[in-house]
Amino acid sequence: MNLKTSLILSFVFLGLGMLVFYDAIKWQPERIEQANKEKLIFPFVGKRVTWIELNVPSQGQKRMAPTVNLRIRCMQKNGCSSGSDQRWAIESVPGLGGDATYIGALIGSIINVKRMEKRVKFSEELRLKQNYRLDKQNGRRITVKFTDMPEPVLIVFGGSTPIDSNYYMWTSIAPEFVEVIPHYFYRAADRDAFHWQTKALLPELTTGAATGSATGLTNKRRLRWRADNIGHWYECEPKKSFEGEGFSWRCRDRDWVSADNTMLDGLFRFVRNLRASSRAKHSPQLERQLKRKPQLELEISGEGQEFSLRFYQSAERGFWLVRSSELTWIGKVSMKDLERFQKPIQEYRRRAVISRSERDGVHKIDITRAKKLVKSITNAKEIAEILTPLSRPVVESFHRMSSPSGKAWRKKAQWQVRLYDEKSNLMRELKIWMDGEARAVLDGEEDLEVRELGKKWTKSFLSLITAA
Repeated sequence: MNLKTSLILSFVFLGLGMLVFYDAIKWQPERIEQANKEKLIFPFVGKRVTWIELNVPSQGQKRMAPTVNLRIRCMQKNGCSSGSDQRWAIESVPGLGGDATYIGALIGSIINVKRMEKRVKFSEELRLKQNYRLDKQNGRRITVKFTDMPEPVLIVFGGSTPIDSNYYMWTSIAPEFVEVIPHYFYRAADRDAFHWQTKALLPELTTGAATGSATGLTNKRRLRWRADNIGHWYECEPKKSFEGEGFSWRCRDRDWVSADNTMLDGLFRFVRNLRASSRAKHSPQLERQLKRKPQLELEISGEGQEFSLRFYQSAERGFWLVRSSELTWIGKVSMKDLERFQKPIQEYRRRAVISRSERDGVHKIDITRAKKLVKSITNAKEIAEILTPLSRPVVESFHRMSSPSGKAWRKKAQWQVRLYDEKSNLMRELKIWMDGEARAVLDGEEDLEVRELGKKWTKSFLSLITAA
């Protein structure tokens, strides 16, 4: 083989290699993407919806149940997307909101649904066939008004296919065909009226309802609860932070004590967003259950608004009945979700000695013992080594000052750790007592208790102080 032939063959193989490479890397993914787009039943619709009208059973999910036309309207100017944060309203019931999670899931299913098999040519005779059930009497219907389309889109669901439990569907976008769709799309729409209504047990608060965070809230917020196994009320509220910025949570059993912000923020959000899993059917047995003593009582307030929830034993295992001060119907909620309210208030205590923001603002530490200065620390690394353990949940137990254990600790050797900011202003003073076993406790910021640190962190902390 001469040189010319070798070069020609080399270029041929190189070209074939490049062709295979581009086909696998670029062209094939584009072909797959294009094929998927072609399978979309609604490729031309937008992603925002003005309203949806559903022909749904009035109660339950039985096909023979009486049906009602339920129109759900978007309450936003430019239409709603499939997001769970969108605002919807049920038009037939003034003041009743729609469940954004389920409505959004339905919109997402409509936009992304793909045909499963070849299209069937549509005819009036086909519409009336019992196997397809596409006539007005049997067909489940959805009408969707997309924001960027002049006319609404009508979708009619028929019966199931003989194989794979898929379903037949007719749509006004392609009226000459009957589509075969996956079963999940049909089931997303085949729900009763309650499914599309908001399950929220409490209305929206006027201030900070979106986050429920204590940071930046006013002191007009309250969260109170009483569980049957505890017998008395616990109360939590935001207070002015001792760091001087924003608010932090405190709770009261007998006395006010600091609480863990993350845990209380989560607890507040949980109550604000609590939803019923279903609605209880009215019966004489239900009336008897609601006359019993509540298993749990919750009260939440903010900016002049006050709401309450009462939870009762249910005949259905694993669920409680719930009565909201704002609703006329009785809901059901999982008992497991409410176990957090059956714990003692100590579970919600703040177990870090200082906050992370306070730790990061310290530029100087003075350590004294018996009112004599032992060491002044300005090195950032040494400051971090001393304060980082205290910004973590190191407190293991709490003792009231008036208790024997509290009085005993105050007789131990005392240290003072003073924290200063960049301008040498005193931020905090931590009073520490130690005994021969290298344990330590600190004054609670409420001046009503001492907080005992865990031995593991205490030994490390004390070694750093003595080394300093």
